[in-house]
Amino acid sequence: MDGPLGRESALGGPSVPSRLKALVFMLVLLLTSAVGTLCVNGLLMPLLLFRPRLYRLLFDLFIGLWQWQAAGLLEKLIGMKVEITGDEIHSNEQSLIIMNHRTCFDWLYCWSLLLRQSGLWTHKTVVKSPLRHIPGPGWAMQCAAYLFVNRRWEDDENHLKTMMTYYAKLNYKTQILIFPEGTDFNPVSKQRSDAFAAKQGLVPFSYVLHPRTTGFTFLVSQLQQGWKDLPIYDVTIAFPSSFPQNEVELFNGILPGSVHFHVRRHGPADVPRTVDSLSEWCTARWQEKEKRLRSFYENGRFVDAQYGEGSRPQHRNLWLDLCIYAVMFSWYFGTAFVILAVFWWPLLQVVFAAEILLFVGLWYRGSGFDVIQGTSAFVNHGR
Repeated sequence: MDGPLGRESALGGPSVPSRLKALVFMLVLLLTSAVGTLCVNGLLMPLLLFRPRLYRLLFDLFIGLWQWQAAGLLEKLIGMKVEITGDEIHSNEQSLIIMNHRTCFDWLYCWSLLLRQSGLWTHKTVVKSPLRHIPGPGWAMQCAAYLFVNRRWEDDENHLKTMMTYYAKLNYKTQILIFPEGTDFNPVSKQRSDAFAAKQGLVPFSYVLHPRTTGFTFLVSQLQQGWKDLPIYDVTIAFPSSFPQNEVELFNGILPGSVHFHVRRHGPADVPRTVDSLSEWCTARWQEKEKRLRSFYENGRFVDAQYGEGSRPQHRNLWLDLCIYAVMFSWYFGTAFVILAVFWWPLLQVVFAAEILLFVGLWYRGSGFDVIQGTSAFVNHGR
């Protein structure tokens, strides 16, 4: 099995069908997210003034269904296999998920894990700010109130605090995914991580990057203020075969063959409540990940003393497959219907044009629709 940076599968030339699948995958995601966001956000936008919590609930239902079809594309079109071991992520609770950042698409692969366990209805991800302006997916993430960061802490701290306050005012339980490493694992980031380890007197890692804990400790502290019973799920992601490292490799037809997740739940009593202790706790989790991933690449599976070898693998589920196909085809028929309606209904053309201008204007100002929601004066408890 390939090591952390050695990927023999990426060196072979992808076939024409693989390139075609990758192209269809990217085009479908762009089209469905753009059309769906413009349509649903246009219908729901008045609720921001009168019922912002209802807007949040309804748009998160929409984005959750879109994430279902995106995961469906990965598994049914691309052919990605999923295996899950360890604990189960609970639904209907305020929680934080921490995960190693192996590729640029880990947040996308994580949807296949969540749709099998906790669901995707209140899921949020901490992502790089430039992603918010990608037409389609970026617009959807803005409206879904994802947490965008610039990796400049003086800016990110204020924005994260604003969004945490927004969720708290709505009394809204979220499930937040954060990558404490800050960037994906590649030769350049590995070199920087090793330099950081040498400067700090730390042992260099081979399978993960050293976590930068500032954002992690801030998020946990903010969440613990409103939710005393805050669990943290430590998810380790690994790839036993081919996978694309970035958008260029995906476009060139390198597809994910299989993804493995190992989940460890740390209950509220196990999570520290001071910044220094949280930083040490996070570092300890990454030391465990390093050992876990070394074992994975030696054995071809996750081995855990608490659960045994290959515990709770994900087997084929006919009911889940039927649900995924139903969501996928509903999305495609719905998207086709809305596109036809745009051509025949001038009012819809005006609404779509106005929303596109809004998103472009927000991009020009370096802002986003998530900021509008987070700073809205109409967001109050119980509304």
